[in-house]
Amino acid sequence: MLPWLTSVLEELLGRHQRGRLPHSILISGQGGLGKLALAESLGHHLLCRENTACGVCKTCLLIAAGSHPDLQLVSPAEDSRQIKIEQIRGLTEWVNQTAQMGGLKIAILNPAHAMNRNSANALLKAMEEPPADTHLILVSDDPATLLPTIRSRCQVVPIDVPEAAIALPWLKETGDPAVDWALMLKLCNGSPLHARDRFDESYLTNRLQIAEVWGQLMREQSDVVRLVAGLAKVEPEDVILLGMSLFADVARHGLGAGQNSIQNNDLEVQVQAIAEVVDSRHALAAISRLQTDYRLLKGNQNPNKTLLLERLMMDCVAIDSQSYSL
Repeated sequence: MLPWLTSVLEELLGRHQRGRLPHSILISGQGGLGKLALAESLGHHLLCRENTACGVCKTCLLIAAGSHPDLQLVSPAEDSRQIKIEQIRGLTEWVNQTAQMGGLKIAILNPAHAMNRNSANALLKAMEEPPADTHLILVSDDPATLLPTIRSRCQVVPIDVPEAAIALPWLKETGDPAVDWALMLKLCNGSPLHARDRFDESYLTNRLQIAEVWGQLMREQSDVVRLVAGLAKVEPEDVILLGMSLFADVARHGLGAGQNSIQNNDLEVQVQAIAEVVDSRHALAAISRLQTDYRLLKGNQNPNKTLLLERLMMDCVAIDSQSYSL
């Protein structure tokens, strides 16, 4: 288990031992914290005959082989961004069956916010009167987009960003110890898995390219179509996330925050260049605008990514900062 999640797992298992583990759990928190790993480990422990995820009992061997009949993982199909109603209907039917191994049944939905409205409504039926032997574990980076009726039926287990003193030793042990993991962790908003998975030789190069595009856009209001075309090899998610981070630094700069509060200290030149032409109101309004398209990009729709970037960049330039109240 990831070191920053050990205490959370132990607390949940303690609830189970006291007979107080709820039937529906929502594990929430930003991406890259290992929420799915926690859900899977919890399910593994609950199903293990020794309740220890021993790895040697029949139950554990079936889990390792991906063939345990009382463990279900519901995720979007490879050709879709959504968890569809047919999947939830199948899950509901499975929930109402007797556990084949004579113990508990565990269903993990990841990411839960990938359900569309129809599939979410169908899940409610399974949550209303769940069998005593069944636990539903929902995993989400964006729980606010779940139906309020689903959230209200779940015990929320929030996962916080770990302290650097815990995350950094793990990163140095699992990755290249020569990498500046403190910088990577900061660039990934404290998410250790994102820091580990995103680092490669092209990451910092792409990061600098994206920052320079944002700087050129805001300083010169250059041709958006040309700028977006230059980002063809970069993931739109990275463009939006770094844009939000840069504008956040600009807002902090404009509000008189000290240099130590700047997150992107490796992009100080780009932050300063944007701050010369963008005030705090404009920066905060741009963040709000970017958040809207980030939800669209991560949600159940499948937008044209090039058009999405072109539109949001034009909107960020055209923002009327006076209409945004601090």
